[in-house]
Amino acid sequence: MPRFLTTAIAAMTALAMLGCPDAYDSPPTIDVTPSSADFGAIPVGSPVQQIDLVFTNTDDRDATLLEATLTGDVDVFEITGTDGGELGLPKLVAPEDTTRASIQFVVPDEDGAYAATATFMFSVAVEAGGCNVDAYTAEFREVIVQITGESGCDSDADGYMGPQCDGDDCDDDDPEVNPGMDEVCDGVDNDCNGEVDDGFDLDGDGQLTCVGDCDDDDPTVYTGADELCDGIDNDCDG
Repeated sequence: MPRFLTTAIAAMTALAMLGCPDAYDSPPTIDVTPSSADFGAIPVGSPVQQIDLVFTNTDDRDATLLEATLTGDVDVFEITGTDGGELGLPKLVAPEDTTRASIQFVVPDEDGAYAATATFMFSVAVEAGGCNVDAYTAEFREVIVQITGESGCDSDADGYMGPQCDGDDCDDDDPEVNPGMDEVCDGVDNDCNGEVDDGFDLDGDGQLTCVGDCDDDDPTVYTGADELCDGIDNDCDG
């Protein structure tokens, strides 16, 4: 057996006995903020919502963002750049440097809860040497971001759908306003019947009981009426 071959076999045997460092056991360390993207409940008809993600390379090596993929409800969520355009991959991220991406939620026109998983693939170069005989290899890390969001037809959770879903809640931001509420003399259409403070001018004198009519059964008694010497507080001044 040639001497050089004997020497090579002996060296390989020694490495095997000592344990050969794996060239693929040092993935990059990448932090992401926020760690998840929760849009919460968004009213139907709202414009596109966006959450920005910040990735920080906490490794001492250059890392590269190679790809970003989305699984789940891909019809309502999207990975974009922070300007809403293409993410522009690959992206080199120096140690302690950052890069950004955005998750967009295109709010559907119906009630529903939605979820997706965004996977961002980062890599670092692994130097040749030792057991790594290749001129260039890479180690990879997946950064996972869970995404959730809801589109709602009942934004104020009062049990009545709002006008954005052709519902009969005339103010879907106020749970005290819906067709099931009693009308209150407060300048608001509490029961969504199209009339404000209806039922609070019983005597038809044009003045509501909550605005200064101290006797809503007598059309001659209200704030601003002429006071008469008749034993009645005609002008409601007390």
